Amino acid sequence: MHIAARLAVQNFAPERRRAARYALAQDATIAGTGFLGADVVVTDISTTGFHARTGMHIPPGSLIRLKLAGLGMIVARIAWSRDGDVGGEFVNPISEQRMRQIIGYKTAGANCGLAGALPA
Repeated sequence: MHIAARLAVQNFAPERRRAARYALAQDATIAGTGFLGADVVVTDISTTGFHARTGMHIPPGSLIRLKLAGLGMIVARIAWSRDGDVGGEFVNPISEQRMRQIIGYKTAGANCGLAGALPA
């Protein structure tokens, strides 16, 4: 006996992001247990987390230190890692005032700055 069936998938999950993200293209450094450090490019940031191109796999759940101009050193937990990109959640969210400093931070020759809020 054969039974024909059709499966429909609907995603009713709410958007999990709690804060607006801002596009960025700023060099940074990350360090954590198991590696001394790596140069990365932070591609977007919010008061609660970041996305960066790392070129390496960092296991989800790893605690890392992110050093970013305008922010200094901040501790984050890696939420996901795939194809050389990572997403991290700051252990202690940063303030709106610090966020404005980061997205407005500019140095001579640096490719960084406010590119506008990204869509959710």
